[in-house]
Amino acid sequence: MIDFNRTYTEMKLTKKIPVWTLFTSVIFFIIGLTTFTQLLKLLEPTIEGIEFVITGRWTAFLFSLTLALIPILIFITWQLSGINQLYRKISSISIIILTIAAALLARHQQVKIFFIHVVKPLVLTNGKTHVIYPIDPRNFAYYLFGGLLIGCVLSNLIFRHYRFITGQHDVRI
Repeated sequence: MIDFNRTYTEMKLTKKIPVWTLFTSVIFFIIGLTTFTQLLKLLEPTIEGIEFVITGRWTAFLFSLTLALIPILIFITWQLSGINQLYRKISSISIIILTIAAALLARHQQVKIFFIHVVKPLVLTNGKTHVIYPIDPRNFAYYLFGGLLIGCVLSNLIFRHYRFITGQHDVRI
């Protein structure tokens, strides 16, 4: 159903949102490219005797691209779900951030368990106490993207279901 009673300021505001979304996406992309190695060093597990060296410029691009997609997918989720109130937008962003954090925590634990139980006993033999291990954290970018998609879908399902229950079926164009 098309709403012809929208005011000029409402129409003007909806045109500004994609510009801010794209601007935020570009900023996130630049931040991702410039801080990739430092950020990943903070997020990789600390394992006694193993020092990780982050490799892979392709992974930095994937990571930055995923960061740039966050504002775009949030905006699309808001449009598809009809989220237009501030507290619902904050709730939606919170859901998405929590699912991203859960996905990254799952990846962190998998890497930690793998290195403690498999790599460490194999590498630290014959009196070695310290080893430098090159790691390409491509899976980090995949888990980040997976958490983002799951968060967007979950947010869409929750708020779309809420609209259905409350009888707010109109879709504004």
